[in-house]
Amino acid sequence: MRAYAEQPHFRSAEGHEVIFDNPFHRPVRAHDLSFLDFSRPVDQQHACALSALMGNRMLLNIYEADLPFVGEASSAQSLADRAAFYSTNNRVLGEQVRPALERHCFAWVDDAAVAQEESTTGLIERSLTQFVVSAQAVAKAIDAADAPARMARLLAIQMCGPLRARDLALQRYVIASPDSFWGDWIAAGAHAAHTRRHETSALARAAQLSETPHAYWQFYLGSQLAVTNYLTRVLRNPSRFFEAAGSIAIDRLCSFELALCWRDLLASAFGADAAPSSGWQRSSIETLTSQVLCQIENMSGVPRAECLRAFKRGIQGMCQVLVAANDDLVQQIAWAGHASENRRMAEDYTRVIRERSLVVDMETYIEPSSERSTTHVHNTDRLLVIESGEMDFWHSYGEPLHFTPGDMIFVPKYRLHGSVVTTRQCVYHQPIVDGELRESFSHLRPMR
Repeated sequence: MRAYAEQPHFRSAEGHEVIFDNPFHRPVRAHDLSFLDFSRPVDQQHACALSALMGNRMLLNIYEADLPFVGEASSAQSLADRAAFYSTNNRVLGEQVRPALERHCFAWVDDAAVAQEESTTGLIERSLTQFVVSAQAVAKAIDAADAPARMARLLAIQMCGPLRARDLALQRYVIASPDSFWGDWIAAGAHAAHTRRHETSALARAAQLSETPHAYWQFYLGSQLAVTNYLTRVLRNPSRFFEAAGSIAIDRLCSFELALCWRDLLASAFGADAAPSSGWQRSSIETLTSQVLCQIENMSGVPRAECLRAFKRGIQGMCQVLVAANDDLVQQIAWAGHASENRRMAEDYTRVIRERSLVVDMETYIEPSSERSTTHVHNTDRLLVIESGEMDFWHSYGEPLHFTPGDMIFVPKYRLHGSVVTTRQCVYHQPIVDGELRESFSHLRPMR
């Protein structure tokens, strides 16, 4: 895994790199491998941990080595990175680590039991209800943010990046079956993805975002990458055909509901052209899903019950990662959308530490000018406290927070962020917020 991650096209971002004009430069923070454990899978509660973020970044890179990014290399460096990205060495190393990464990131989905007594229609309705609630929560979190337009742009980045990559995967890996029914059914799914691709281009233009593939790589949430990776993983494995079919079916329905949930929000932030259309009538999608179930029931020569279980497993798994992605986005917006509040929280935490003479674990960093911390997450709540020097700090795409000596902010676990040193040197501390400190803080004021 180290050999794969340490390849030069996965190098860390440099000081001036906030967005990328080179789609083959995709930082994965290889130095984090020194303390991360990929031998055990993450569970659902830790699906947004640092190893899952890194794992999903690597998986997308592995999968997209199958996709031709034609005409995207425009500089000597991007040409070199393109050659490395499509090299035999990169592809072989990727395939060697892929199974371990897939197990690490998705065992929590694969191992979840599917209630066999529940009807497929009941499973779909229950899954859709969960998805709609999670999508509505995203819209509410953006509305409640201090800067709703900035948080809407963070949402647009996820839609134009990881979720667009999902549609590219659908078009690339779904190959028409020799069977006329399945060929037509899957072609319809690929057509829907093609329609969404045009909509995401319109959204990018309306939100004034670059359309260079993965220009906003640093601002992709790991949970959003997981949506693409989960679907790609089942699509590229013919033995999981019926699981892929279930994933496609629920993805269509969720995309329909998502357009309804986010249409007004995006139109308000970026204009009418940014609003996604449902594309399909829900009745049409439900008809196609019913056709699949009838086809499975009438198949001969294959174990129908096993195919139906796989179809339901695909529905449940895809919906689980979609809901998890929305839930994670809500948490990111709740933090990034209230920066002033999180700076005050850090000051209150620091006062508790000082007044109660608490001994807390703390990490200290001394970084030189232009040192950039490629966006990442921590697996613990912590504070960021500047002792000397200055830095720019990003919690989302846009103008950074500029920190000077004495500035601080509260950074919850699993919240994506990055920084760059803007002076000759910057010394900063990261006190860990443990149970004792959290309890002392709760007596001072309620937690958010």
